[in-house]
Amino acid sequence: MSTSSSPSVLTATPGVEALMAFTNTKATAEKGEEWGSPDQLSHWLSQRMGAPEGLALTPADLAAAKELRDALVVSMLHNAGHAVSEEEVARAQDAIAKIGAAHPLTAMPFSPREKLVPLQSGFAAVLGQVVAALTVTTLEERWHRVKACGNPQCKTAFYDRTRNGAGAYCRANPCGTKMAMRSYRQRKASAAAKDASAEA
Repeated sequence: MSTSSSPSVLTATPGVEALMAFTNTKATAEKGEEWGSPDQLSHWLSQRMGAPEGLALTPADLAAAKELRDALVVSMLHNAGHAVSEEEVARAQDAIAKIGAAHPLTAMPFSPREKLVPLQSGFAAVLGQVVAALTVTTLEERWHRVKACGNPQCKTAFYDRTRNGAGAYCRANPCGTKMAMRSYRQRKASAAAKDASAEA
């Protein structure tokens, strides 16, 4: 991947919203995978992140995008306090760090929009922009509010706007209600099983 002599600023610099959109391309119970091929990824990046139309991508590029996406989802689940092992979190953070190291950024202190921009071009610039969005969100002390829904069939990224930062489920779908009902049924079934055992 080539580098350019000046910062490569895409036409749409990702913020928190684009960071969440990047992760919400994965398959869920409600929809299919949005990045099924390099061409689909290329089209999505041009539509959602301002990448050049017809950006030629390879299977390796697709794998790199999905690796970053998966790492972000794990980190967002961790932010929401869901059951993610320390090993998973460490692997996710390591993957993001490696991608960040491979896609250097430069500061734009006087820019009204872009605070960090990638030094590379093409697909490398896209990954750099995602890392830039994550870095800026962290520096602004907002990253802990970027979470992934705790419904295993959803895992949709959302921004927790609750006053105490205790949100654990997305608001786009009634996942909180679904999980509460699931927990209630499990408790009810467990109580029934105990009663049956006591009567035996």
